[in-house]
Amino acid sequence: MGPFEGRIPWAKPRRMTFCASAVAATVLGVGPASAGAETATYSTPGPQTFLVPANVNKITISVTGARGGSAGPLACTPGHGGQLQATFAVTPGAALSITVGGAGGDSTTATAGAGGVGGGGSGGSGTGGAGGGGGGGASTVALSGGAPLIVAAGGGGCGAFPTSGKGNGGNDDASGANGSAAIAGGPGSLTAGGPGGPSANAADAAGSTGGGAQGGEGAGDALQNGGGGGGGGGYFGGGGGGGVRGGEGTAGGGGGGSDFFGAGAFNLSSNPGAGVGNGQVTLTYTGTVIPPTPAGPAGPQGPAGPQGPPGPAGKVELVTCTTITKTVKVHHKSRKVKRQKCTTKLVTGTVKFTAAAAHATLSRGPLLYAAGRASVVNGEERLALHSRRALRGGRYTLTLSGAGGLLSRTTVLVS
Repeated sequence: MGPFEGRIPWAKPRRMTFCASAVAATVLGVGPASAGAETATYSTPGPQTFLVPANVNKITISVTGARGGSAGPLACTPGHGGQLQATFAVTPGAALSITVGGAGGDSTTATAGAGGVGGGGSGGSGTGGAGGGGGGGASTVALSGGAPLIVAAGGGGCGAFPTSGKGNGGNDDASGANGSAAIAGGPGSLTAGGPGGPSANAADAAGSTGGGAQGGEGAGDALQNGGGGGGGGGYFGGGGGGGVRGGEGTAGGGGGGSDFFGAGAFNLSSNPGAGVGNGQVTLTYTGTVIPPTPAGPAGPQGPAGPQGPPGPAGKVELVTCTTITKTVKVHHKSRKVKRQKCTTKLVTGTVKFTAAAAHATLSRGPLLYAAGRASVVNGEERLALHSRRALRGGRYTLTLSGAGGLLSRTTVLVS
């Protein structure tokens, strides 16, 4: 006889355990640690916003103002922007309003160069001649809706028809260079904008005076063929340069804007005239890392939960297979083949089994009819027996035994 196999969903008692834990920790002498420094750099001209991260209470701010624009037809040196750095106390979650200054526009025709983003003043137009260069914009960081924390001013633009150093733009906190007869714009200060430079001809309008954050415009009207340079942006803007008529030589350069450190700044440094292109803003900060509180010891184990309901009653299907030999014809020739013939018998009865593996026997009186193992496979109880003699319907004894001896002895019915 071949092997037969059965599966019994054994009834299992269920036990639920609840654990209560008490966590207590006392930290002595442990302070916040510093994380590595991080930076945020902004170099595209225009407005930006930065939110102060959690656990950050101070930020070092480095700002660079933008240069002024050049003017034709000869080469000139436009004013350069300032570069400042300082550290400020901040509040986590606060918003910082950032403006990155843009370089002043260059002028190669009668059209004036545009003022750079960040308060640069435009150059003056030159009718049939050359326009002045635009003033460079300031780079600024301020608390959102509040006064500036730090301002790096922009440089002034060149006046038209520059020659031999005449008409150059002024750096931050400096006036532009005078022309042949036209006067350059003055620098902005901490209290007022720089004055506009008078034009070569007293009958013509002067360059405009700088204002709060805004550079003045270079002089340039219908009678003038050379425009003055625009003033640089800053805390207060630089003044615009004076213009010229035909034959009056070089126009005046624009004045640079004023640099500014706000209240509460410390670790100050400055580098005048360091901004030779667009402006830039860099924020450097270090957060404090709060160390985690260590876990306390586990509390005592809680009481056991209630026993779960019993599982469904077990049953076994015994499959008995016999090998038979049968003669078949293949291509008109007889051939003997072996096949398995199996029968199924239902075993009924209740068996309680909790061991992971046990030896199993199926007997009637002194005669052993089958033997094998009972085991748990992937959480499912399984009984596998090999027959020793022909199994007929009736009552049998199913015995389970382990290493420690007898586990159970149950009467089952084979139909």
